[in-house]
Amino acid sequence: MNQTLRLSSVSLVSQVICVCVFGCVWALLSSPALAQVNGPGPSPSSSFDTVLNLPGDDDRVTNPIGGISGQTTQLNVTDGGSVGFFLKALSGSEVNVSSGGVVGARFEAFSGVEVNISGGIIGDSFRAFSGSTVDIGGGIFGNGFSPESGSVVSISGGDFGDGFVARSGSEVIISGGSFGNSFRATGSDVSLVGGEFRLNGADFTGTAVTVADGDVFIGALADGSSFIFNGAEPNF
Repeated sequence: MNQTLRLSSVSLVSQVICVCVFGCVWALLSSPALAQVNGPGPSPSSSFDTVLNLPGDDDRVTNPIGGISGQTTQLNVTDGGSVGFFLKALSGSEVNVSSGGVVGARFEAFSGVEVNISGGIIGDSFRAFSGSTVDIGGGIFGNGFSPESGSVVSISGGDFGDGFVARSGSEVIISGGSFGNSFRATGSDVSLVGGEFRLNGADFTGTAVTVADGDVFIGALADGSSFIFNGAEPNF
């Protein structure tokens, strides 16, 4: 039976020795994003005032998207579609990225935004700000993925680069996916969903864990994949 284990709200940096596979259970803010018409996952296009599909509607896409009071916008980036650097998704927008889609570096999701990523490529420095919800089931991510305070990020797949930082006040639920070096959770609410947890070689059955400098914490996630955290001082 899977259990949910919380990383305590202290500084944690892990150097990933093996391929770490993590994942998620979906979580919502108490006030769902405006575009979450039918809850988590991509909503029907008919539910939105404006629908933008890439490829196809390249000439219609402006940056930022959303942010118009009382209006909703859906952006779908599918195979062959591409968005450049510095995409900003504002309130009332839903962004869906699937296999073959590409979003450049510095993609930022603000309050009232829902992001669903099932595949594709996301550049460096993705940031989810307060009031945004992000559901990730696949895709390749660059370095510097950062859930900010007040964001909710669920991860059930995907390949993440180095420097994943869950900022203080963020909520991150992990049960599948792979992560590079330097995973840090400082004052955030990070949950691992899985079992077979061991801290420094001993079975760990608590509900929260601190991985201090010199500690080794291992386990299996809900999808059966294993992970290793090595506690270390922050190096970035």
